[in-house]
Amino acid sequence: MVSEHQANRFLRRAVVLCVLLGIGAYGAYRYTLHRLIETGLDVIRRQGYPATLLELEQWYETPPPGENAADVLTHAFAHYNSWSNQFLNITYGEVRKRYYPTTTNRTSSVTTQLPRRGRRMGPDPDFLLPIDDSKPAHKLFLLPIMGGTPLPTVNEPIDSDRKNCIAEFLQDNQETLRLLHEGARIRGCRYPSRVTNLDGLALPHLKEVRQGARFFALETLHHTENGNPDPAVFSVTDSFKYACSLERAPDLIAQLVRLN
Repeated sequence: MVSEHQANRFLRRAVVLCVLLGIGAYGAYRYTLHRLIETGLDVIRRQGYPATLLELEQWYETPPPGENAADVLTHAFAHYNSWSNQFLNITYGEVRKRYYPTTTNRTSSVTTQLPRRGRRMGPDPDFLLPIDDSKPAHKLFLLPIMGGTPLPTVNEPIDSDRKNCIAEFLQDNQETLRLLHEGARIRGCRYPSRVTNLDGLALPHLKEVRQGARFFALETLHHTENGNPDPAVFSVTDSFKYACSLERAPDLIAQLVRLN
């Protein structure tokens, strides 16, 4: 008959054996999983793509000095004149009546009548929130694409006030446009960012890149409305080249900005 001491010893051995078997099974699982992951990574590497963040950092090369479009484009963004203190000689109330006749509530914002795209592509939201209809309206209210006014329909021409506003804005940002066109023609590009630290990944340049794309769109609109097809095509062509500045960017957000 088995004594109590022998039973306890047998139980302890069984527990130890179960623990060892569990550790062995977990170790085998981890090793198998590691081999599966490494095999998958090797397949990615054989196709010429990076498989780790460090490899991704090395793959996303910075072009040599003088061959990096980001240097020129960043310089262009620094020259941007946002018209933060430019006002019209008409009031918000007159703008409301002339361009937003459907607005009836004087306390409501003009932007409540803008299409969704017009609001999304607007500048600082503070410019789009008039408080008093008797105050001078901000110039950005007459600026399509980059400002608060919506684009006309396909068969509707742009009125002279908005055409003059577009021309003046482009003139005030002439240096920005020149550098944007220059940077668009440089093939290599890497904006200042590090991909090895995803937790602290900051992409402040994407906002500026989107603003640069609006410049090309506004310039195209300006040439089209003035009956200049060749410069308009030139602006469209350079806008596609400009979008390629994000072509090798490894993050999904940058690629969505590029396609947008």
